[in-house]
Amino acid sequence: MQVVAQPKFNDKGRPAKDKQPDFYIYRLESSIASLCSERTRRLERKSCFILATNQLDCKELSDSDLIVVYKDQ
Repeated sequence: MQVVAQPKFNDKGRPAKDKQPDFYIYRLESSIASLCSERTRRLERKSCFILATNQLDCKELSDSDLIVVYKDQ
């Protein structure tokens, strides 16, 4: 990951060569890594899906309970 600074100027048009930027906008550049073979295998099986809930307390609703509730629908 790296942080890239983009200089920005308040005036319109091309700034003079010796003019300092009025401010900077910072952007994060990164990449994500995964095992291509595992991802391909799961895509072929069509076994990738997302289950989301507003319940953040694992004691109230565990991952396995969430799947059971989902399958009961």
